[in-house]
Amino acid sequence: MKRITLLPKYHRSTYPGYKGGSGYVENLSHYIKDGRPLRDDPDVLIAEDLVFDIERLVSWDTDYNLKPFTYSMMINGYYPLSFWPWHRKNNHPTKEEFIEIASQLPDFAIDEEFSNRTEIPQYRNSDNNIFTNYRTFTSKGVLKRRRDQICIGVIQNDRTSDLYTVTNEIVPYAVEIFNRLSPTRKLNQDIVERSIKFAHENDKILPECRVKK
Repeated sequence: MKRITLLPKYHRSTYPGYKGGSGYVENLSHYIKDGRPLRDDPDVLIAEDLVFDIERLVSWDTDYNLKPFTYSMMINGYYPLSFWPWHRKNNHPTKEEFIEIASQLPDFAIDEEFSNRTEIPQYRNSDNNIFTNYRTFTSKGVLKRRRDQICIGVIQNDRTSDLYTVTNEIVPYAVEIFNRLSPTRKLNQDIVERSIKFAHENDKILPECRVKK
């Protein structure tokens, strides 16, 4: 059974961190949809299908005064890869299919330096402040078994000082692009609208300073 979670409740955070630092990123809204277990590959039981976050960067000066917040968003769609080359049940997009679509997206250009250095196809749209890429990676799943996955990401490039810029301009365009690139992992309008609502509600809650100024 799939687990679909949209976390509206924001737990007020504290700063500074116990291990130092000058900032951290927190989710103002977080949507996660878990993957369906494969009968002959239980290793993907905890693998996500889809993650959509609207984020806030919290930072402070040397006197522990909060600096102005900045905001961003990201969408990741995950597809499991089988351990066995002959296994055909995993329906995942190939790198060639991703490149074919991404290379035809209006106003996107390949990031040649990054793509050549990492062998990860990445395309940027500077005017709309987003980039997209296709990655394969290995992580440890249930009982420390290896989990191989593909990830199609659409991510905001530079943080902005206005949450409305993220929710009203960047998110709608990023969702449109993601849904074109990702064959089966899709974000629907209801989830997008609820995520935006939660993000604005939670942005009203300020982190609490845990030290005396």
